[in-house]
Amino acid sequence: MKKLTAIALCMVLMLACTAVFAESQEQQTGVYTIYNVTGENVAWIELLDNVTGDSTKVDFPDGLANGASVQMTKSIPASEDGNRRLTLSFETESGYAGTFATLSIEEAPISLLAQDALSGATQISFTKPEATEKETIGKVSLNGAFTLQGKLPEGFKVQDLTPEELKDSAHFSMIHSDDTTKPFMYLSIGLNELLTEVDRLNDLDEAALAQIEQTFTEDDNVVISYTETAHGTKLMKVQEADAAVNYVDFYTIYKGYEIEFVLIKGEEGTESLSDTEIQMAVDFLSDLDFVAAE
Repeated sequence: MKKLTAIALCMVLMLACTAVFAESQEQQTGVYTIYNVTGENVAWIELLDNVTGDSTKVDFPDGLANGASVQMTKSIPASEDGNRRLTLSFETESGYAGTFATLSIEEAPISLLAQDALSGATQISFTKPEATEKETIGKVSLNGAFTLQGKLPEGFKVQDLTPEELKDSAHFSMIHSDDTTKPFMYLSIGLNELLTEVDRLNDLDEAALAQIEQTFTEDDNVVISYTETAHGTKLMKVQEADAAVNYVDFYTIYKGYEIEFVLIKGEEGTESLSDTEIQMAVDFLSDLDFVAAE
């Protein structure tokens, strides 16, 4: 009887130890959707465990664009939930930095605030930015109608320039401001039957890209590079080889449609387009939607 009792006690102890071990392996995970509303590109964001010093850091080689978002997660042992905190840090490409040292383990939206938008000592808020209503820009047709919608830069308006006879297959518009120091932009979209099987510019190989590049370099002395929208869509960026940049031409593809967006220096603008003005064009293309008509 004593032997059976001893065996039973050992089994109870083993089960208790197993339960404690299992509990220690459980994790509590914080999930944060982080929105960049700093007004510029963010270079990196870091989540740091205040107890262990363990760091989760995301670097953005091309910058997290203003208006874009990223989701980050961080896990800690569940038994320590409620006592442990994280430090959230970020820095923009201009060097503006923010830190919040008492971040709880939770699921929450976080906005990284612009320096001139701060109302207190912290550079973040636990809110999701209000959605800006997108404006209908025009319509194109691809086995049915697509409505173009986009968020216009503040103070800008759109003027549809599409000839009536082309409205079923193409779109042309000018986006401009009454302020003549601001740049103006031309958007053109047209179906290329040779590209109907191509969803995005990202899908083309180097040889195909070289052929498209040649159409821009035949007559002009330009420099070609590549960037991408906040959603990862590749953009061909064509600009003058001169020091003063009077225009930048962006080119991409969406489901066989060739999209060209030309940014031109304002009549009374600065000597050259600024990086902020060029980023404005990238942000516009990031938010341009093709919405299937009902």
